[in-house]
Amino acid sequence: MTLDDLIKSSEALRLSAYDDVTGNNVAVGDVCLGTITIGWGHTGPDVRPGMTITEEEAERLFQQDKHNAILDAIGALTHIANAPDCWAGLGEPRQAALADMSFNLGRVRFAGFHKLLAAVAAGDWDGASDEVLYNGKPNPSKWKKQVKHRADRDAYILRTGLWPEHL
Repeated sequence: MTLDDLIKSSEALRLSAYDDVTGNNVAVGDVCLGTITIGWGHTGPDVRPGMTITEEEAERLFQQDKHNAILDAIGALTHIANAPDCWAGLGEPRQAALADMSFNLGRVRFAGFHKLLAAVAAGDWDGASDEVLYNGKPNPSKWKKQVKHRADRDAYILRTGLWPEHL
């Protein structure tokens, strides 16, 4: 299993620009309730209503976004842990779970999971897993409510350090 498998199991390939809240394609002049998205969950100022791309373009954007998500996860963890080598000691599955969260949440929202990052830096895998699911609250985190299985899967990976048997 790889980080690509992990992310793509939660992101559908869409070759036309769509609203990530409604799932509907967004044409020029349409109102978008969420974030206009294309490819494998790609967002940004380069995504416009009515836009279409090829599978090759979607893969290029995905690889770029994945690379940025990894860098953002490393940066957030390094900032909290104040230890540049913390990332290297996590192992590939845990790195992938954090990068998957960063890919989905974006740099700023992911960096806001302070307690999660502190738990990871401390090697508190039960605490890290709980933070993914509850974010310090008695009820499921907003992210868990939004992404459901994805959060459960990433929490499992953080807790165990293992790839899940099924995506």
